[in-house]
Amino acid sequence: MSRIYESVSLHYADGGSSDKVYNIHLEELGPNQFTVTGYNGKRGSTLIPRKQTDSPVSYAEAKRIFDDLERDKRNHRKTPYTVVERNGASAVATPAPSNSSSSATTYEPTGYLANHPKKVTEEEATKLFDNDDYFAEQKCDGVFISVLYKTGRVTASNKLGNGIPVPPKITTALRQLATIAGCEISLGLAGEFLNSTLHVFTVWEKNGTSLLTLPQHLRVALKDKLELMFNDHLASLTAKAPATIKFVYTAKTREEKIALYRKIKAGDGEGIVFKHCESDLSFKFKLYETTEALLVANSKRSAECFAYHEGTLISLGSTTLPNDATHKEIKEANLRQDPIVGSVKYLYLSAPPSIGPETGQLTQASFLRFRPEFDETSCTTKELKVVNKTVHESSTATPSAAPSSSLPTSTNAVEPNHTSRKAKNQETRALQPPTTPLDSPQVSVIPSTSKSSSRQELPEPATLFFL
Repeated sequence: MSRIYESVSLHYADGGSSDKVYNIHLEELGPNQFTVTGYNGKRGSTLIPRKQTDSPVSYAEAKRIFDDLERDKRNHRKTPYTVVERNGASAVATPAPSNSSSSATTYEPTGYLANHPKKVTEEEATKLFDNDDYFAEQKCDGVFISVLYKTGRVTASNKLGNGIPVPPKITTALRQLATIAGCEISLGLAGEFLNSTLHVFTVWEKNGTSLLTLPQHLRVALKDKLELMFNDHLASLTAKAPATIKFVYTAKTREEKIALYRKIKAGDGEGIVFKHCESDLSFKFKLYETTEALLVANSKRSAECFAYHEGTLISLGSTTLPNDATHKEIKEANLRQDPIVGSVKYLYLSAPPSIGPETGQLTQASFLRFRPEFDETSCTTKELKVVNKTVHESSTATPSAAPSSSLPTSTNAVEPNHTSRKAKNQETRALQPPTTPLDSPQVSVIPSTSKSSSRQELPEPATLFFL
C-alpha cells in the first residue's frame, strides 16, 4: 500500500487572473520504491496529476527529482511559486489575490526606457543613406537590456523598463569599465544582450548625470572613447577571455553606412538603425520580419505559433526549432501550463484576401529566441506583414518588370577605423534641419524643428569624456 512520504504545496498569484497551485508528492510504493507526481491547476479546482517518474525509482533518485521540481517552480523566471505547506504543516499563509501585490521576485529597475525606432521602407531607407544628418548602426538580433552601475551596485531593466536579474559576467565587466573610465558614481549603458555579450549602442548616464539630453553625436563620441579604453584594458590582461561587453560600431558617412549595410546583409543580420546626429529621432530598416508568438511544442522539432487577432487566439502555423533543448523547454512549459513566448523570424503571413490574417500561415518561419519579458497578451497580429495571395486573370494585363532594389551600392567598402572616427569627430560640417529627413510625404512622423543649420564643432572624445 502506497503512502505519501514527503509533500509540498506551492502557490502563485500575480494580483490579476493568475491564481495557481502546484503540489508535489513523493510516494513510497514498497521497499526503496518511490514515485514523484506534480499536481497543478487553478486554486479551488481539480488539480491535474503530472507524473515525474515513469516507473518506481530509489529514494535517492526520487528525492533528487522532488527537490529539483520544487526548486524549478520556486525559481521560475515568470511564475515563481511560494511554499504554502510542507508535509501537512502550514509554512506560510496562502496569499490572497490582490490588485496591489505580487508574490513574484522584484528587481530594481535602472530608470532607462528603450527608444523604439520607427520602421521604414526600402525607399525611405535609401534616402537615409544619402542624408548626412543620420548615423547608422547594426540592429542586433538580441534582447534589449539597460544596465546601471551606481555606487558599487549593478541593476538592469528590460525594454519595458521593468527590473530584471543582471547576468553575473555583465556585472563584473561593468564594474571594471566604470573603474577604468573613472565613473565611480555611476555609469549607464544600453544595448542588446546576445550570446552572453552586451552589445552597447548608447551611454545614457555618467557620474550621476543623465546624458539623454546631449546630442546623439556627443553620446556616440563618448561610446567610442569607452570602447577604446575598455579594449586597451582587455589587451593588457595576461589571461585572455572573451569580452562580455562590446560596443556597436557607428557609421557616419554615406560610404561607411553602405559598407555597414553590405556586411549586415551578407551576414544575414536583422537590419540597420538610423539615428539623427542631434536628437533621439531614429528609424529602422529590417531585412526580415519578426513577431512574438505563444509557442506550443509539436511532436517533432517544431512548435505551433499562436497570437491574438481581435481578442481571439489563433494559430499562425508552425516554426522550426534550432535544437532539441529548445523543443524540450517549450514542451516542459506547456506541461506546467506556463505560457512561453518567443520571437519568430518569417518572410510574410500568407492570407486569403477575402478572409484576412485570421486564417494565415507564417511563411518560412524559424525560431529566434525566447522572450521572457513578454506575456501572452503581447502576441498579436496587428503588425504582421500580410501578403494576400490573389490570382489576377486578365487577357489585357501587361506584366511589369520585377522591381530592383533601390538600396544604394558602392565599391568603396569602408572598415570601422577608430583613427578615422577621431578625425571625423573634429571636423565641422553643415547640418541640415531635420524637418523631413526622408524628403517624402509618407514620413510625416518626423517633427519640424527650428534648429540652426550648422552644427557646433565636435569636441575631441578624450576631452568630452572627462568633462
